[in-house]
Amino acid sequence: MITLVRHLTDPKDLIPPLGGYDRLPLANETTPTSDLARIKFYRNFLAHLVEEKIDDTEFTTAWNIITDAISRLGGLTMKQECDNLKVKTLDQSSREIILEIKRSNDEIKELKKSMESLKIFNEDMSTEMKKLEMSLKDTVPWNIRAEIKEILDEWKDNDKMSKRQTSNKQRSLDSYFKVARQAGNEETGDIDENSVAINPSPNESVIEAEPALACSENTPSTSSEILLSPIDYSDPVQFNKRSLSDEDRLKLLKTKWIPSSNSYIYPKNNQNRRYNKSWENDYSWLRYSPSQDGAYCSLCIAFQDHPSENPRYNEFVTIPYNDWKNALGEKRDRLALHSNSERHLKALEKVVSYYRFRIREGHL
Repeated sequence: MITLVRHLTDPKDLIPPLGGYDRLPLANETTPTSDLARIKFYRNFLAHLVEEKIDDTEFTTAWNIITDAISRLGGLTMKQECDNLKVKTLDQSSREIILEIKRSNDEIKELKKSMESLKIFNEDMSTEMKKLEMSLKDTVPWNIRAEIKEILDEWKDNDKMSKRQTSNKQRSLDSYFKVARQAGNEETGDIDENSVAINPSPNESVIEAEPALACSENTPSTSSEILLSPIDYSDPVQFNKRSLSDEDRLKLLKTKWIPSSNSYIYPKNNQNRRYNKSWENDYSWLRYSPSQDGAYCSLCIAFQDHPSENPRYNEFVTIPYNDWKNALGEKRDRLALHSNSERHLKALEKVVSYYRFRIREGHL
């Protein structure tokens, strides 16, 4: 209405209120434009009430201001009309109009909420569409990409562990044997403890065993006292479940299976993983069995203790280890766990004692 009046009236005859048409004019402003601004202000005020009601004082103030404005604009007749409306009882049609206005306002509020929901939904759909477009451009399926990521993460873990093991690696058993043989040539015929790097367990010392202690109870001390069928000494599984002579133990400790060519590819297990020959650089006791596609510990086979009902305890000894996925890595690292196990350390002590004895006897 205000816009219509402003456009149908000569602009020269309309002087805008001091505060413009969107603010309530001051009481001393009585120009037609100020009265139009008052009517517009209270119309908007009443239309946007949150609780859709006002108290008596506020109603009376608003009614009087609007009545005065209408009186100045329409004269005495319009003032009497306003006075009559103030005390008039609403008929059925008037109530319906008011209720319809209320329902319309409620519908407008619901529409605003729906518009906000649609806006959020549209933003979510746009995000999903962008993801879909990116996935269509990606030539690698998401499941394959996840598998590749897992493999790369495992390689990183193995690389970190390999570097740590290389920096902290103890002298290999072969190096010990070389130093021990040199020490055995001294005048005393014994090994100088200061010239051999042996790292016993805490609060323990390396025990020099007699020949009977260096072998199992049922094993003769010389190879001439037992007849063995020919053994493929390169395959550690051939030494299991046999009575080993001293010579058998020596061959087991010094022999490794070597692939027929440098281009040899180890078979994959059910995890799609292969044995890695480079592991033998960090673990000199590690032996690969081509017949079992599994790994064994030469020390623990050479000097076996009583087997256990726990399969994990018998790994690397009577049961081949082929869980290549967990051979290294910070989480499991089965090679390191076996190397530090009580069973392995006891076998290592027996091997050291065995070599000391053979050096003193002049067999090495």
